[in-house]
Amino acid sequence: MHWKLVIFNLGMVAHIAVSVIVNRGGWRYGRIYRRAVIPLRLRYLWVGEQGKIRTKPGPDPKIMVAATQQTSRLAHYKAALLTSLMTRHMPGSVLEDIATNNGSVGVFAATERLSVWPEYADHRDSVQCQGKCSGVCSVTCLTDGRKIDNLVGMGSQMAVVREDNLLCLPQDPYRHRENILVHEFAHTISYYLSKRLRTKIKDAYIHAKRNRLWNLASYAMSHHLEYFAEATAAFFMVSRRGSAGDMNKCGATYCRTEMDARKQMKLIDPQLYAILSEVYTDKNPDQDSKLKTCI
Repeated sequence: MHWKLVIFNLGMVAHIAVSVIVNRGGWRYGRIYRRAVIPLRLRYLWVGEQGKIRTKPGPDPKIMVAATQQTSRLAHYKAALLTSLMTRHMPGSVLEDIATNNGSVGVFAATERLSVWPEYADHRDSVQCQGKCSGVCSVTCLTDGRKIDNLVGMGSQMAVVREDNLLCLPQDPYRHRENILVHEFAHTISYYLSKRLRTKIKDAYIHAKRNRLWNLASYAMSHHLEYFAEATAAFFMVSRRGSAGDMNKCGATYCRTEMDARKQMKLIDPQLYAILSEVYTDKNPDQDSKLKTCI
């Protein structure tokens, strides 16, 4: 999912402007909304160059990883670790573009709803909108009818995920078959890529769709943004779901390792493979990320 977002003050009283949301399985195109929201107390970690995790921000480019007070410290650390593993081999220019434009990560507790984040407060469900998605209640839903408040994760300038998926708890709605933060953070990354790379993604998507390289009925092929995000999950082999459109399969079964998945992707969709190799490994795709669905 991906949406354009402007944050004026994170962690204190925030005013936000939202234009477009894209979430796994459903799209929302929205008007511009502005609202003052209540303060939110957060804990912070930062991920810097070469994936270094810090308790204090340094002078170098760094990505903020925030957690609500109810989130476990283990989930907070794992969110930072996942961010580290995804970014430690990427080109410095890509990391800098994400960091300097306030691209960030957030994790919230299993007892909380996604709208706990000021960035998503305008989509909070209400008593009046329970079970409704029409009229004024449309802002609380995706186009497929799901309530935004009930989602496990969402990606934008800030990618957020609920801790039950991150920790692979028994109540994880994805049943430990996909690391949702990898998908959502991929949207955050794509938001800040250079125009050259964003054009390459669109061109690769058009080529893949025209030549039926992947399952056209899949979520991965629904839009070029989901093409990149689902491919990212396959590149790191943290998805064993059909939403990837077979990008995560080696033959009839799911690939055993990320290296197997990368080899298969290179064979079927070399344009996509080249983009991911550049973004995540600085064109050194033989480097093992050490990412897992349950990290």
